[in-house]
Amino acid sequence: MRRWSSLLAIGIALFLASCGAKPIELDVAPGGYASVQIEVSLDEGYKFSGKEAIYATAPELEGINWIAREAVSGGSPVKMELSASPNAAAGTRRGKLELTVTFCEKGGTLCLIRQRLIPLKVSISPNGSARAAAVYSLKIKP
Repeated sequence: MRRWSSLLAIGIALFLASCGAKPIELDVAPGGYASVQIEVSLDEGYKFSGKEAIYATAPELEGINWIAREAVSGGSPVKMELSASPNAAAGTRRGKLELTVTFCEKGGTLCLIRQRLIPLKVSISPNGSARAAAVYSLKIKP
């Protein structure tokens, strides 16, 4: 019974962390690059489950291409890079970054997979890259 209450607490914590989340904001020039780093930390009693414990993808946004994704062994952080098409029209694109986290109890056999949608705001400005990188942190806590 204690295990289920811990799992419920983790689910609630993840849900609350994703609610009202401030969007990741990037500013990139047409033909330029920007990067996002997502850092996920776990509570003491949990561990990431393997090499690709954190996986992030982004929706198709007009004029934006996600060109790389790299997970550090053990899970965190994940680095993603985007490029703006050279002929992309200036303006702001909004979408969601989908984050999947797989983690397990230390010393236990129960593993969980959680998915969260993180708001994403990408501004394409012809005068350069005012903000070319962003870091997003999420704490998983039972």
